Amino acid sequence: MTGTAENVSISYSTWRDDDMSTSQETARSLPWTKEVTTKGFTKGGSLSITLGESGGKVVCSVTVDDDAPRTATASGAFANASCSGF
Repeated sequence: MTGTAENVSISYSTWRDDDMSTSQETARSLPWTKEVTTKGFTKGGSLSITLGESGGKVVCSVTVDDDAPRTATASGAFANASCSGF
């Protein structure tokens, strides 16, 4: 994830065995990156980014294996960008 936003709320899918759950983090500044390794991968993952009161801009991208990346962009106070269905 890249951009100019600060204090960005991040929610993303994680997998353990065949169970999917959601993890949350806050990025005080960008860029932010996370690599998740899975076993028994289940389709339906998501990455959601919510900007704070100060706004800014964020571009997120999710790549699974060698598939084309899924991307989304958001800008402005409390805007949201979401990549899903991977």
